[in-house]
Parts: sequence; structure tokens; C-alpha cells
Amino acid sequence: MKEDIKHLSNDLLFNPSFVKPCTINKLSESNLEVIKPYIAPSFCYDNAITSARLVNAENIVYGAVRVKLNNEWHSIEHCWIRLNGIDYDPTYEVILKEHQKSQIDYFSLFSVETNDFDTLTKQIGHALGAVAGLDFHWFRKAPKFEQYFIN
Repeated sequence: MKEDIKHLSNDLLFNPSFVKPCTINKLSESNLEVIKPYIAPSFCYDNAITSARLVNAENIVYGAVRVKLNNEWHSIEHCWIRLNGIDYDPTYEVILKEHQKSQIDYFSLFSVETNDFDTLTKQIGHALGAVAGLDFHWFRKAPKFEQYFIN
């Protein structure tokens, strides 16, 4: 795990002091059916905020995954939800259900309360915040979140 955190720090400029390994669980079939029509490949930020609102998740979690593809590990910024204190990944659960699953390890960096999302997007200057998820670009530029990243 320490080696993965080192890669995330080097590859994505995450502050290793805030990176934490986490476990992702499978959504209930009822929640999966609710969100499935709204999940789009490569839009984890939008998928997370939409899913959080649809299933009343309390948090949107920002972090990364370490994915093993063709025997090589890759660091990818990623976003998922926290519902009743348990983490779920609506994007990969829907998308990978239809494809071969690669080895994926999850690491959280910080979370944002779903109820505070719209206010936060206005504070950090993302005009589409009410309809589109915030990617790391916006957080990297916001003074409130700068401690999570290496400059």
C-alpha cells in the first residue's frame, strides 16, 4: 500500500498525508437499477454526483484508483459515493459489469458532502456545478483544497 500511495503522489501529485486505501462495496440491486440509466463511461465525476443525488448518498469521494492493465499499474483520478458510511463506485460497477474486470485498488483523498456540493461549486467558481461533477482541476485551483495536492 505504501508503494501505491507513493505512485499516487508522484503520478497525480496527491499529498500522501491525505491518501487512504479504501474498500468499495457493491450497490444493492435496487440502487443499481436506479442509477444504471444515468451512468456514462469516462464521466466518473458526473456519475458520482448524479448517483449521490439519486440514492441520497451523504458524500462524493474524490481519490484515485490504481488499475492493473496488461501487467502494468496505472494511477487514475477517480470519484465515487459514500452511502451510510460505505463506499460504492457507480461508474465501475455499471461499466465493468459488462466487461472483464481488471485489478483495481481504491484510494480516497477527500470527500464532499452531497448537500454542500452546489454551494461548494459556486465558491470555487465552477459554473456548471449544479449539473456536472467537479473534476480535480477545480479542486487543485481552490485554496480551500490546496493542502490535498503537491504544488
